[in-house]
Amino acid sequence: MYPINKASKHIARAGFWRVCRARGIAFRLIALAIGLLPLLMIESTLWVLDLPRAESRIEAIGEANGTRRLFLLNRATGRYEIAPDRLSLFRPDSFVAEKPADLRRVFVLGGSTVQGRPYQIETAFSTWLGLALQTCDPRHRWEVVNCGGVSYASYRVAAILDEVLQYQPDAIILYIGHNEFLERQSFGQLQRLPDWLVPSLSAVERMRTFQWLRSQIFADAALEPSTRELLTHNVDALLDNQGGLAEYHPDAPPREAVEEAFADNLDAMIAYCMQRNVPVIVCCPARNLVDCPPFKSEPLVPLDDSDQRAFDVAMATATEEQAAAADRIAALRTAQAIDPQNPSVAYRLGRLMLQAGEIETARQQLTLAADNDSCPLRIRSSMQSQIRAIAAQRQVPLLDVDRLMQSHSRNGLVGAKWMVDHVHPTVHGHQMIADALLEILVDQRITSSDVDCQSNRETAYADHLRSLDESYFVRGQQRLEGLKQWAAGRAR
Repeated sequence: MYPINKASKHIARAGFWRVCRARGIAFRLIALAIGLLPLLMIESTLWVLDLPRAESRIEAIGEANGTRRLFLLNRATGRYEIAPDRLSLFRPDSFVAEKPADLRRVFVLGGSTVQGRPYQIETAFSTWLGLALQTCDPRHRWEVVNCGGVSYASYRVAAILDEVLQYQPDAIILYIGHNEFLERQSFGQLQRLPDWLVPSLSAVERMRTFQWLRSQIFADAALEPSTRELLTHNVDALLDNQGGLAEYHPDAPPREAVEEAFADNLDAMIAYCMQRNVPVIVCCPARNLVDCPPFKSEPLVPLDDSDQRAFDVAMATATEEQAAAADRIAALRTAQAIDPQNPSVAYRLGRLMLQAGEIETARQQLTLAADNDSCPLRIRSSMQSQIRAIAAQRQVPLLDVDRLMQSHSRNGLVGAKWMVDHVHPTVHGHQMIADALLEILVDQRITSSDVDCQSNRETAYADHLRSLDESYFVRGQQRLEGLKQWAAGRAR
């Protein structure tokens, strides 16, 4: 044992070093606080001054679309309603101006699929979702507002998002991707920020200091000035004009440039919602592979005379209905060897492979047909991959509608069971989308469901269908025929 005096000295030394270590930690903490103090002061000042005021990418798109708002306040009813001059592309919908505490509000943004075409919003997934939410979570009142615009591409949807985020949404649902090739892509594109500067986590992006630095360093990270003049109020789809189909070619407009702009727009919309602490759900659209041939088929590279003659001979056999399936398949293989990317050849071969039970080969060929369609009215596989990747990077909920429908389709290939045409779901397809969205909203704790949710939901769906008279569905079928004429380039 230590003598008392030595023990005392040992204890004193140990205490001294403990104090030094404590003081060292305290010193480091003080030094760190002093180092962070300027940042905290700048951040606090920017919050107090509500800066930066520079346009975000989405705000710039909104300005480029003009000042016309989608919703106008009707003071007589106390509701925001879709403006009368927008009803050529939107269907009437509204929500209360003064949002009470027990009300939950969801905006659904996208194109004609969101609107429920060829029918209307009465059978769109937004309506089914509203019924599901109200029956499964009766503790709240629910408004699911349909903002689906016919032929609306991502850059136009972004302008709607800029507006609806002002209306106290509890969630945003995005269903976009089919309409990116409908208009001439002559307007400026968004400038993409470097990956190292924009982390996937949104916490840094919410900092006013980061936003201010971004606005100063990347002052051009918005739309080019010419955009404000070129992007008109109304959609000018090529197929709305006589001869519009003739303007489509395998790489006109350039596919990669359009897809890059789409990815930028989607990423910017998600970031915009996250910066405002508004939950966003992204949908990966479905498309009809089985029962929708290409709308236009051209060689990616023009064939010389010899190859063209050989191609024509092969296709004559391939299209001969009396020919044996094996002969037709062989002829299509010959044609595909001459023109490997031809969408019409791929579609015919995919259908024959499906009949032969060669499911994986059929999937590959039918996918090739849709992706290489000279008139791309369906989302391409590469764009679906972009949606999945961006949702994963941003860590936001994804409803993969395409894979959902595949899982409920024979052979895992989406066709007429769930699609009335190339991209628009059946009424039951819309119901399935609504049910899947409800599950995501429950998982995200935006809503809850009681034990009788499923039975009550099914009852509500059945009652709503019975409330629609026969003329509603007759008009829908008429619109479907008109839509098929439009997609075939026969605008009237």
